[in-house]
Amino acid sequence: MSTTHTKDRTVLKGAVAAGAATAILLGGFGTFALWQASTAAGTSGTLASGDLALGTPATGEWRLVESDGVYGEDGAVVEDISAFVASPGDVLEYSTAVPVTVKGSDLKAKLTVSGGETFIAPAATEYVTVTINGQDALDVLPHDGEQPLEVAVRVEFSSSTPAGVAQDLDTLVSLDDVTFTLEQVAA
Repeated sequence: MSTTHTKDRTVLKGAVAAGAATAILLGGFGTFALWQASTAAGTSGTLASGDLALGTPATGEWRLVESDGVYGEDGAVVEDISAFVASPGDVLEYSTAVPVTVKGSDLKAKLTVSGGETFIAPAATEYVTVTINGQDALDVLPHDGEQPLEVAVRVEFSSSTPAGVAQDLDTLVSLDDVTFTLEQVAA
């Protein structure tokens, strides 16, 4: 046998052995793991959840803000709102304190007043304007715990209300059904 032929065979055997070893390590016969390490980020404290809630409003009172003098002077207290007969041009205002809770680092809410179709029927919505502190809605910013929010709900009956609607205001508007709603808004 020649030495060249033996050397070629030895090199070939070595290459086959190295290939087999690599196949075993990378294949299904062995395991191949990448190293990894982890550690805590070093943050402190726990996450607390916020809160959004409405409490029961204090007993408020209705006042006749603008009067023609028949019921009483401007600012007269309406003792029994269910007995008050509204007419075009009247402006009534309900004042109360509403307990609100808006707790959250980046929480913003708005307080609105409504009552759905039982508050103002569709036939009257064009002639009756309802605002809360002179706005459509009140922005409420985050604070700690429950806080009373002084509100004035103003209900204005347009002086241009047509006779057919004006005669039915007692059935089209129910001031007993005023509802406050607190909802989150985008910050």
